[in-house]
Amino acid sequence: MKLLSPNQLKVGMRLVHDVFSGESVLLPQDTVITSRLISALRLLDSKRKIAVYSEEPCAIRKSSRGYELEMLELWHGHLTLHGDTFIESFVQSEASLFCVGNLEVGGDVYSLANIACTGNLIVRGCVNGAVVTAGNRLTVQKAGGACGLPTALVCVDYAGLERKRQAEKVTDEMHHLDENIMRLGATLSSLTVQQKSGTSMTPAEKSKVKKIFETYAFMCKKRNHLMDLSQKSKNNVKSVSIIVNDQIHNNVIVRLNHNERSLEPSKGKLVIKEQEGVICID
Repeated sequence: MKLLSPNQLKVGMRLVHDVFSGESVLLPQDTVITSRLISALRLLDSKRKIAVYSEEPCAIRKSSRGYELEMLELWHGHLTLHGDTFIESFVQSEASLFCVGNLEVGGDVYSLANIACTGNLIVRGCVNGAVVTAGNRLTVQKAGGACGLPTALVCVDYAGLERKRQAEKVTDEMHHLDENIMRLGATLSSLTVQQKSGTSMTPAEKSKVKKIFETYAFMCKKRNHLMDLSQKSKNNVKSVSIIVNDQIHNNVIVRLNHNERSLEPSKGKLVIKEQEGVICID
């Protein structure tokens, strides 16, 4: 796929997406370019970038600010990039990207596309029939479309949820340790009673008592360490948010961590946050 100005178009090329004039479709998707259409597009807007099919996906460039792509294409496959990523125009239908860092899309995200990042995600166009996921804050211009394709806006604190899962594992391990500590404690208690009664122990019994005591002390120390880890991980899932700047159409849902909610069609800016496990809209 290529992004070309009207002056770069050639007869026989085919449009990837509809070309609009205001809110109206000027040329539908898959239109074959003719010399007459090239002349009309030059008169309409000579600087406009138009997506046409080509035999190779656009290149992924590495710059000082991160990764740069003219557009994200289906031909890129399931793409994973470790670093901030900037998509200059749009995300093609069914394209897929996971970015470790921040992600910015200069245009629309089309149907069945799935893009996600671990940081902030900005879509300066419309998300229509796609799933977009941010790890901190998600900002889009518009969500959904007139056709009512299912659209999902998601914000998940990946790191926080992972810490929460680790804390749950620590809690399970502490429970198992507590059971063993109680059993060893009971054994030591009975041996202490035996000593106080004046009953002598054989060398083998004394060695066994010493080993039990060392194991008991080690388990208590390990439990204290797990307790510290549990306290550090507790309540560590941060608040995330979604911002829609302009308009929401039908069939749009938002998800913040584990909570999900459908949105009603509306115009104007919406700020969607999670407060005490409930999704709130301002």
